[in-house]
Amino acid sequence: MYYIAFSLGLLSSLHCVGMCGPLALAAQGFITKESSRAWVNAILYNSGRIFSYMLLGIIFGLFGTILAFTGYQKGISIFSGVILILLFLFSVQPDAWLGKKSWVQHIFGLFRTYFGVWASKHQVFSRLILGMMNGFLPCGMVYIALAGALNMQNTFGAMGFMLFFGLGHFRLWQG
Repeated sequence: MYYIAFSLGLLSSLHCVGMCGPLALAAQGFITKESSRAWVNAILYNSGRIFSYMLLGIIFGLFGTILAFTGYQKGISIFSGVILILLFLFSVQPDAWLGKKSWVQHIFGLFRTYFGVWASKHQVFSRLILGMMNGFLPCGMVYIALAGALNMQNTFGAMGFMLFFGLGHFRLWQG
């Protein structure tokens, strides 16, 4: 299953070039003449993102474990697969619907504020924080990976699934 997660991450990084590219470029760093510093920024940023993915994997893995224990896992697996197929076929965008909710707008307002604060800091450690923040942004590709993590039926398997998704999604490009 981990090769599926890695492949999903690798293929979805093409999606992210268009969707998250400007955000990733802004987050990965300030202009520096030291190429080693740029590499460190990129590695820290991506490591923060992968850490967030793994944390989400743990949460979804716990939920998947409970579902497996109660006997509902197979039904949830089929249901989540059907939902993903329907979302794809009918081009449903849950992000657009959620974006209209005032509590979601408030959360993203806070996110923008803190993202701006951390992006303006010229500290290498801030790139790790920005990557962690980015890992929690809504993204259809992450939703698909989380559906896979949920179906792993154990916490460590789900965390590993998200780790391999993140490793496949690892980007060192700077622009």
